[in-house]
Amino acid sequence: MRTILSFLSRHLAFALMAAIVLAVGALLVFDSAGMPQKTESEFVPHVLCTSGRTVVKREGGTVTVMAEKSEPVKPGDQIKTLRQSTATIFWNDGSVTRLAENTTIDITELSYDRKTSVSKVEFSILSGKSWSRIYRYLSGDSHFRQRFDDGTKLAAVRGTAFEINADEGYLKTRSHAVDVTDGSGKLLATVPEGVVVNVRNLQALIRASLDGAWEKSNVAEDSKYAAEVLSRAKEDLSSRLRAMQGSPVTASFSGESLSISLSPEYAKLATEGRIAYSEMLKAYEVTAAFANDARTIRSRETLRDAILAWAPESEKAELATLFARHETFDSWASGIAEEEFLRMRKKLREYVEMGANRSEIERLESALPKDRIDSFNATMESLRAKGFKELSNPELFVTPSKSLFDQATKGVGEVLDAAAEKFVTPFK
Repeated sequence: MRTILSFLSRHLAFALMAAIVLAVGALLVFDSAGMPQKTESEFVPHVLCTSGRTVVKREGGTVTVMAEKSEPVKPGDQIKTLRQSTATIFWNDGSVTRLAENTTIDITELSYDRKTSVSKVEFSILSGKSWSRIYRYLSGDSHFRQRFDDGTKLAAVRGTAFEINADEGYLKTRSHAVDVTDGSGKLLATVPEGVVVNVRNLQALIRASLDGAWEKSNVAEDSKYAAEVLSRAKEDLSSRLRAMQGSPVTASFSGESLSISLSPEYAKLATEGRIAYSEMLKAYEVTAAFANDARTIRSRETLRDAILAWAPESEKAELATLFARHETFDSWASGIAEEEFLRMRKKLREYVEMGANRSEIERLESALPKDRIDSFNATMESLRAKGFKELSNPELFVTPSKSLFDQATKGVGEVLDAAAEKFVTPFK
């Protein structure tokens, strides 16, 4: 025994080195046998104290976050801004929620699946006021929900900006529409864009009750944040498209505008299974960061067509409903020419024919603010008048003009058919 101890004492350094080498070697072998590698840093949802002090209460203790500092957040956390303090929560899907002073929220759900892009966020506002800017979710399993009115109601959104003022008791949508449900998920109301409602009875309020300075500040912050999101979206989209074999999808950018095209090889590669439609879903989701101009809208439709062409049959109806909803939102965009508007309405009908939920789309459209409805109907009346004028032209079928013939037989025919079905113009 004494001899063994003497040997070990003389060769202790060597023994330790050998043990370290063996341990490292074992880890490398284990890693090469399938140990997952972290190829990129994962985004951690966190709260940034933008001024004053923010308190994060959780099981095990309380953390005070000073100005310009941040703290990771997770389900079960309560976040409270103190007097003359503000904070911004960055969710892991790119959405943000800003908290005014003396605001308290409880986070009840927070998850994100990088493989499927499924994001789930739910929190309750107990006091104060919040402003949330959410980017579109593609996955039907994703949701962003904010509880209010003592937790009895939920604002469920899929791409919008809205504010809730728990102290003054109102909810206002800044863009698109917000569905308000009860605790069981039953729809109570759809709050149109720009409308303010009382959080308890969901009746419309006058604009005089709004906090104008708070809204103006958040609109300005949204604009700055949108520029950051757009920059990241360009990088993300370019990276995803480059990773596709043979580069069958190309994208170009011009400011906030996006242009996408598919090469003839795309169909072949997709048929062979060399392009996963899930990758196209992720690429499509990124396009929500771009402006709603004609080029971007057409690019989104190009991606939607490609996704629907190769999606599993069991998922096509749900995808068609989501795409129809997005097409509806896009058709609300201002500054779109009549011809573009007509083409988009035709596309919307195609999604419905592919299984999209027609009643949901009609409900969304019926929730439009009056000025949007008036604009919508004015556009349709203009198209109808143009169509009847062309059809009554005595030279319609003798003139060599291709534009007259195309406009009469295609565009006008589709508008009149849609009007007869009372789908394109559900408003009275």
